[in-house]
Amino acid sequence: MENLGVDYKLLVAQAINFILFLYLYKKFMAKPFLKFLKEERKKEEEQRRLREELEKEKERLEKRRIDFERKLVALKEKKLDEAKKEAQELKKELMEKTQKEIEELREKAKEEIDEERKKIYKEMEKKMADIVFSAINEGLKEFLDESSRKKVTRYALRRIE
Repeated sequence: MENLGVDYKLLVAQAINFILFLYLYKKFMAKPFLKFLKEERKKEEEQRRLREELEKEKERLEKRRIDFERKLVALKEKKLDEAKKEAQELKKELMEKTQKEIEELREKAKEEIDEERKKIYKEMEKKMADIVFSAINEGLKEFLDESSRKKVTRYALRRIE
């Protein structure tokens, strides 16, 4: 092979250099690089897993939010219905109370009117008695004496009452 220009020593040195390069490359370059790649793959896998978990959690929270909103709307409607019922009951109570007060005021007004009527009748009776007494005194003054006039006046007053 020497005729072909191949030097064995150089070939062996080249082979040793190649093996040494391969060993150093594998030990210091390939292993750390592969280790780095594995770690990056693990990180990417972890990130993907976390993203999926976050998406699931987001969907779960969205469902909870929707359920909460539905419950809130239902509760709001329920409270609104209750408030309407309470308002109706309060209105009914107020109407009944107002009706009772109106009736009481009517009764009181009737009583006051009756009292006023009785007062007016009494005043009219007194005035009529005074008028009758004056008329009898004036009319009978010329015809009867004092004691006869008093008797006639008493008789007339008893008849009026």
